[in-house]
Amino acid sequence: MNQVVGHMKKAEIQELCKEETGANPGTKRYLSGYQKVLATVMEGLRPEEVTEFKEMAREWSKKSPPQEVQRK
Repeated sequence: MNQVVGHMKKAEIQELCKEETGANPGTKRYLSGYQKVLATVMEGLRPEEVTEFKEMAREWSKKSPPQEVQRK
């Protein structure tokens, strides 16, 4: 589900991670804080988002992630 949340909440995670680390995406400092921020965002998901993202994760596992996710 991490990959789904990371994709669906990308803008929010990027902004929070930049605030948390004081660094831009792609830098070591940014990357070192990414997992912590992702976990924080996941903890704050509403129950309906959790349900939706779990279902998306199941679909991605059965088939494959969307093309834009695969390109990363």
